Amino acid sequence: MQKILGKMKYVPIRDVWPSESSDFTPWLARPEILDKLGDTIGISFGSAVQEAQVGTYRVDIFATENSTEGRNIIIENQYGQTNHDHLGKIITYASGKKANVIIWIAEKADDEHKSAIQWLNEHTDEETAFFLVKIKLIQIDDSNPAPIFEIIESPNDWERAIKYKNSMNDSQKEHMSFWERFIEYSSKNKKFVDIFGKRRPTSKSYLDLTIHDSRYHFYLSNLKQKGRKGYSITTYMINQKDLYNHLKENAEEIESAIGGKVKWKEFNNTCTIRWEVPEETLQSEKEVFDWYINAAFKFNEVFAKYTKR
Repeated sequence: MQKILGKMKYVPIRDVWPSESSDFTPWLARPEILDKLGDTIGISFGSAVQEAQVGTYRVDIFATENSTEGRNIIIENQYGQTNHDHLGKIITYASGKKANVIIWIAEKADDEHKSAIQWLNEHTDEETAFFLVKIKLIQIDDSNPAPIFEIIESPNDWERAIKYKNSMNDSQKEHMSFWERFIEYSSKNKKFVDIFGKRRPTSKSYLDLTIHDSRYHFYLSNLKQKGRKGYSITTYMINQKDLYNHLKENAEEIESAIGGKVKWKEFNNTCTIRWEVPEETLQSEKEVFDWYINAAFKFNEVFAKYTKR
């Protein structure tokens, strides 16, 4: 039997969001929509604020990345064609907010502005990333319109990675190689990829694992300090003392579910919960990688249970 196919059409975004400031921006700032945008560009969003002050101006959305580094993110959106006014705005707002990730969203993009974003990515360091993103709405027959984010310009990670690798010291190269091997190994585990997404290697001793909960995230560590060599997974929270205290009240149950003792630590505005194993307990790199994966599954399951909103 031949299937009946629907007819697709594009819907003007003003038909759904008449006002950019009072309709589109509030929709874009919703956590589930930022998750969708984040999945497109490979970033996990933490907290987000609309119309954040930048001197005498206001940026549409100011957010932080849900990662150990907690990079600052600005999002500036506009209806219609990209223009010089908004190009100037993203640079001004990025400077004012000390942003590492700059996202410019528009319906259409001029070639000149594509070139400008490309140039900015080529002439800034690897910690800074400019994205030009197109927003589209599609409709199949009489269905509800569905949003699609399409990346028009983004950092050339390959070129940046080559430049960065050439500048790394021996310790950084060792970490990069280790996490590259782990990412290759874990990418074959569908469940791991489904939960934590595709990770990027890093030259640091830890690798962030982001989840769709802006209150906390996990990171894996390859500990090499003198007198403290081993492997660990950590839950990391910023400004979440109440949540941390709630978890600590259930420490015995949490540790029983995880299958090991964890270290609870409080700092000024951050809290960590770490499960650590000594280097000698794991005999091969495969055992290390399997421990990371299983520990991540346990942390994800246990903390999801005790952090339900």
